[in-house]
Amino acid sequence: MAWRRVRTDTGGGGHFAGDLDVIAQGCAAALQIGGVLVTAIEGDAQRVLGVHGLPRHVLRGATLVPANPSCRVVAATGKPRLVQDGRVRQVDDPARLGAVAYAGMPVAAHAVAAPVVLAAIDRAPRAWCERDVSVLRGFAAIAAATIDAQALQRRCARLERERDEADVLLAMATLGASPTLGTALSRLARHVGWACVEALMIDGDQLRSHGAHIDDLALEPLVAEEARPRDVATLAVEAAQARAPLFDHDVARALGPTRGPQAVALGVRTVAAIPILARHEAIGVLELMTRAPAPEQAVLRAMAPRLATVLGQVLDRRRHLRAADRRTAELEVIAFHDELTGLLNRRGFFAVAESQLARAQRHHRRAVLLFVDLDHLKHVNDVQGHASGDALIRGAAGVLQAAFGDEVVARLGGDEFVALVLTDEPEVEAVTRRLDAALAHARATDPAATPLAWSVGAASFEPGAPCSLDQLLGRADAQMYAAKRSQCRGGDRG
Repeated sequence: MAWRRVRTDTGGGGHFAGDLDVIAQGCAAALQIGGVLVTAIEGDAQRVLGVHGLPRHVLRGATLVPANPSCRVVAATGKPRLVQDGRVRQVDDPARLGAVAYAGMPVAAHAVAAPVVLAAIDRAPRAWCERDVSVLRGFAAIAAATIDAQALQRRCARLERERDEADVLLAMATLGASPTLGTALSRLARHVGWACVEALMIDGDQLRSHGAHIDDLALEPLVAEEARPRDVATLAVEAAQARAPLFDHDVARALGPTRGPQAVALGVRTVAAIPILARHEAIGVLELMTRAPAPEQAVLRAMAPRLATVLGQVLDRRRHLRAADRRTAELEVIAFHDELTGLLNRRGFFAVAESQLARAQRHHRRAVLLFVDLDHLKHVNDVQGHASGDALIRGAAGVLQAAFGDEVVARLGGDEFVALVLTDEPEVEAVTRRLDAALAHARATDPAATPLAWSVGAASFEPGAPCSLDQLLGRADAQMYAAKRSQCRGGDRG
């Protein structure tokens, strides 16, 4: 059978092959022999794990096909094999190891699935003795311990990487309880070893920054802008469209005409973009930068799919929660405010005024409740139309806001308004004078406006003799009626 050598990935063998080369060299010196080979037998092939003193084509990391027959016998039987003179025994050497004298010893390594053989090889005949076999067995035991130890180291390193990755993903997944995205991004930056990580969310024709982590402060200008056009963020847009992570050493192209030259001047050598996915659609991009000429990409590539999904789910949930919060705030405004004037409505007044009275009680302050009833609103609506009536209502609301803008001002409905004012004035009239002054100012400012006329009742809340809001409102309403009657305006409140 013709021999051929195939270069392959060593499947992790490179982590301990250097040590196995040293073991092969030590074994050759102890046996005073030309060459020693540590090899894994995989079917009809043998993968070189460690080598010393053999022909140039026998390289660490290479796969030799077909395998040496003697090595295959040792692997199959699990027993030592000694050949003193291969020429006499006509032993084949298809791998061209130069084997005339051969001594093979099984290596009892548990970390490698394939059988491993330690072989001493010489180009001249050799009579093997018990001491040679003992030396070979000892070095086989050392090789087995080395393979298993290095495999354990690889496993520990892999578990540590997986733990770090899990910490990053956990930080991303628990963003709902975290004040910012920065903590999660800093963990990601440390885990993948890139200096700058920024989360960009797609917002129409723009990418908006939702947080960044920078280990290298010189790169801070590159993430200073809160928003940037999508058509100049080349690599980020390409990653979002492809829904796959992308890496680019052409920094000027990757970051666009504005930031690209700036990044090149700052020494950025590589840019990466990882899409943030929600329901299989890109809602944003993680943009990473580094000044390292050959940055580690394997860790980032490996975790990119999970990172894109976890971060996408969290940020999409946060986006919907923010939208829900805005909608809730809008509904609260609708529920507690009068649509025509923007003042609190009856529901909003009772909700706020109760807490305001409790505050007055705690701080031992008096409060004055004004009950304001517009005069002649029905007449204005009947004669001039409801648009004029609405203008009159808005004008009254504006005067009340001008007088008591920092207090609780509400339209209870129709032509009725109230204002609850905390005051240190000893007389109720001091509060009503503020309203009169605001009304006079409004008339002077806009003489053409529909004249405002109203009846006002006032009731005071005394912390030494507290009362309920309903009681206070009833007293103020009674005072308003008394004022209306005293002005000879009749009992018609319209």
